[in-house]
Amino acid sequence: MNFYIKQIKLWFNNGSTRELDFLPNKINVITGDSTTGKSSIIRIIDYCFLASSTDISPKFIGENVKWYGVNFVINGKEFTIARGAITSSTTFNEYYFSDIGIIPEMPVANMTNGGLKKVLSKEFGIDAETNFTGSGSIKANTKISFRYFLWLFCIQRQETLPSGHYLFDKHEESRYKDALSVMKLLDWVIGAQTPKNILLNSEIKKIEIELAKLEKRQSIEIANKLKFKEILGGLYTKTKELNLINHNIYDDAEVVAKLKSLIHNGIEDIDPTPSELTQLKNKKTEILLKIRNLSGYEKQNKKYQDYLKSDIDSLLPIRYIKDNFNDLLTTKTVVNLIDNLDGEFSSLQSLTKKMTVKDSMTLDVSGEIKKFKSDLAEVNSKIQEHPEAQSIRATEKQKYIHLGYVKSKLEDYENDSKTEDYNSRKKELEEKIIEKSKELDEDPELKRVVLNFLGESIDEALKELQIENYSEYKAFYNESANRLDLINSKTNEVIKWQQLGSASIYLYLHLAFFGGTHNYINRDKENIYVPTFLMLDQVSTPYYDQTRKDKKIEKADKVDIKDLSETDREKLNKALKYMDNFINGFKKKKKQFQIILLEHIPENVWAEEKLENFHLVDREFKNGNKLVNPDNIG
Repeated sequence: MNFYIKQIKLWFNNGSTRELDFLPNKINVITGDSTTGKSSIIRIIDYCFLASSTDISPKFIGENVKWYGVNFVINGKEFTIARGAITSSTTFNEYYFSDIGIIPEMPVANMTNGGLKKVLSKEFGIDAETNFTGSGSIKANTKISFRYFLWLFCIQRQETLPSGHYLFDKHEESRYKDALSVMKLLDWVIGAQTPKNILLNSEIKKIEIELAKLEKRQSIEIANKLKFKEILGGLYTKTKELNLINHNIYDDAEVVAKLKSLIHNGIEDIDPTPSELTQLKNKKTEILLKIRNLSGYEKQNKKYQDYLKSDIDSLLPIRYIKDNFNDLLTTKTVVNLIDNLDGEFSSLQSLTKKMTVKDSMTLDVSGEIKKFKSDLAEVNSKIQEHPEAQSIRATEKQKYIHLGYVKSKLEDYENDSKTEDYNSRKKELEEKIIEKSKELDEDPELKRVVLNFLGESIDEALKELQIENYSEYKAFYNESANRLDLINSKTNEVIKWQQLGSASIYLYLHLAFFGGTHNYINRDKENIYVPTFLMLDQVSTPYYDQTRKDKKIEKADKVDIKDLSETDREKLNKALKYMDNFINGFKKKKKQFQIILLEHIPENVWAEEKLENFHLVDREFKNGNKLVNPDNIG
C-alpha cells in the first residue's frame, strides 16, 4: 500500500495553528531535546487513526489543542482526518474527514468513528467479509482492524526499538499479541497463508476449543454424578437412621423421589409399613420366645423324669422283697401292701419307658433349641448390619432440619448437572471441523518456503548492518515467540534473541527485520495491507544511553553528539546509512517509501555523512522551539 504523511496540523484553542510538513521518499527527521513534544507525534498519528485511548500529554498539548489533524496519501488518493480535543467529552469522538485531502481553517465534525473506520479499512485492503472468529482478547466476529497492520509493521516506539524483550510494538496490549499469534498476521502479510485460510484455521481452532470445553463439561458431569451418588448414599442412610424411611430402596432414582416426597409432604409421608429392622426385631423376639419355651419344657421334662426315677429307685426294695422273701410273708395285709407297691413300681417303669420312646420319636428338643439359636445369631447379624440399627431418637425439629439439608443438596446437584446432549453436540462440532477443513486450500510447503525467502531478505539487511561478532550468523523468524533468533550458517548453533544482550544489536535486528520485511512484501508490487511507511523513535537511544552511563551524565539531553565514543558513533552512522540506502532501494525500484524519525541527533550528523534522503522537519526542537510554542498557548 503506497502511503505517506504530508502534514500534521494542530488547531489551538487561541485560534493559532501548528503545521509539520513531511516528504515522501525521505527520512523525515524531527529532532531536538527531551520534553519538546517529539514523541507526541506518534501519539497524535495514533489518535487521529482511531485510537480508543491516548496518552497524549494533558499538559501544554492536551489542554491547548482543540483539533488534531493528519493529511496523508494512500495509493494516490489524498485524505485528511481531524479529531477533536481529548479534554472535552463532547468532542473526543468527533471527526472531520475529507476524501480529497482538504485541510480546513477550523475543522467541523462531519464523520462518525464507524464511518471513518469503514473508509480506512477499505483503503487498507480489508473487505467486509474479513471477520475474526475471536480469541481471549478479541470478540468473535470482530472485524480485522487496519490498526494492526499500521502499528505492528510500521511503528517502533523508543522503548521497543532497542528492546531485547519484544520485536513488535503494542506488546503491552493482548489484542495485538493475538493478532500475531492467533490471527497469524505476519503469515497474512508475507503471503505464507491466504486470508481465507487464516480465518478458516481460526474458525477451526475456535470449534476445537469449544469441543474440548464440551468434553471437559461432560467429564465434570460424570464426576459430579459419581460424587452425588456418594452423597446420596449418606443422605439415604441418615434419613433411615431418623426413621423417615422404613424400607430399603436400592435404586438411586427411587431414593431421590422418596427424599423429594419427604421434602414436599413432610414427615407425614413416612411409610406406615413396618421397616425391615422392625421385622427383624419382631422375628428375634419370636425366636427368643420359642427358645425360652423349649428350654423350659426341656428343663421341666428333665425334672419330671428325675422325679419318676427317684420314685422307681425308692420302690426297688419292694420288688427285691417280693422276689426273695415272698414265702416269708404270711399276713394278708402285708402281702396286699407288697403287691400294691410292686404294681405301682411296674406302672412307673412302664410310664418312664413310654416317655423316653415318645421324646425320641416326636421331638428333639435340644436340636430345635440349637436350630433356633442359629436363627437368632443370623437375625442379630442382620440387625447389626442394618443402617437403621444405629437409628437415633430424633425430635420433629431434628427431622425437619435434616430434610432442609437434604433439600439444599438435591438443589445443588440439579443446578450443577443440567444434562446436555453431549454426543449429538460433539458430533455436530466434529462435522463442522471436517466441513471447514475441506474448505482449506493450504500448501504445506508454502509457509516454509515463504519464511525462508523472508529470512533471506532480513539477512541482506544484516549484511549491510554487520552485527559485530555475528558475521557468520543468519536470522530466522521464531514464530512461537514472535522474535528473531540467529543461527550459525556453518555450525548450526542457535543464538536466541535474549542471549544477544546488547541494545545496539537489538536495534540492528529491529531495523533488519522491518527493513527486510518491507523490502520482501513490496518486491513486486506494494503490499495491499501494510503501508510503505516506518516511524522510528530514537534510533540513537543505545548510544546516547551508553555515553550517559559511561560519563555519568544525568540526562540524555546533556549528552552531546561529540561525547559519543568513536565506536558508538560508527554504529549510529551505520544505522542511519542503512535507512538512507533503504530509501534509495525503493527509489531504484521506482517505488515510494517514507520514514519518520524522531531523534536527539543534530542535523550535522547526516549532513557530514552526506545522507541525501534525510530531511529536517521544521527546525530542531531546541532553544524554545517545540511542538507547542508559547504563541499557541492562551
